[in-house]
Amino acid sequence: IDLPPIADRESRKQIGTLVPPEYKQRWCLHQGSSRRVLPILLARSIGKVNIFLHDSAQIYRVQMPEFQTVWPHISSPGAMIVNNAGTTTAFAEFVKERNPHSWFAIEQREKTGDLTGVVLKM
Repeated sequence: IDLPPIADRESRKQIGTLVPPEYKQRWCLHQGSSRRVLPILLARSIGKVNIFLHDSAQIYRVQMPEFQTVWPHISSPGAMIVNNAGTTTAFAEFVKERNPHSWFAIEQREKTGDLTGVVLKM
């Protein structure tokens, strides 16, 4: 799911460039807001989600609904990975609210304060 900037056509060209050619036929871009698109995808019975990666706007009102929407669909074992987990309180509040079996935050040496959060579902 991606909501690319409307005016920045160059950034649109980069979407999916890291998907290896052998996986392209299994990869699909869904354009739109995660608030609108994610529930539709999960309702289509795509099965359980093994790994969910949040790497979009570091805005609480975007992060928390994503976490709450996808968590019931994450397989056991499974993982939710959150880039820039320390920029809002969403990750910390989600972990406190759900009290998962395992969670941790990784700080990048090169970027002090830049945290990647991981929540494991067992």
